[in-house]
Amino acid sequence: MAGASPMPSVWIPPLMRSLSGGRENLDIPGATIREVLDNLEAECPGMRARLFDGDRVRPGIAIAVDGIIKTKKLGSEVAPDSEIHFVPAISGGCSGQIPRGIGHQPGIHWYNSAFQPS
Repeated sequence: MAGASPMPSVWIPPLMRSLSGGRENLDIPGATIREVLDNLEAECPGMRARLFDGDRVRPGIAIAVDGIIKTKKLGSEVAPDSEIHFVPAISGGCSGQIPRGIGHQPGIHWYNSAFQPS
């Protein structure tokens, strides 16, 4: 729309796109994270239930604004050109032991459970 003022861009994770009609990102008005999320719920009903448990962000989900995680600051201001992402927690990993069958391989050293080329 010509002359429209910019709005924060909300990126929808793949597992939530059924609520956004398959859209990957939406321009949603709001001056704070909370306002944007309230307006997102109006645009995509059911989104709040996937992101929140009561008034708190669900465990395992973080909200990033312009690349900065905002854990408990829903009143934080957002700029009209901000990008908002919902970041799922990543868990798991290696116990720190060399997996069975790997043994010693030339050129590969174990450090912090990750391959480090020499």
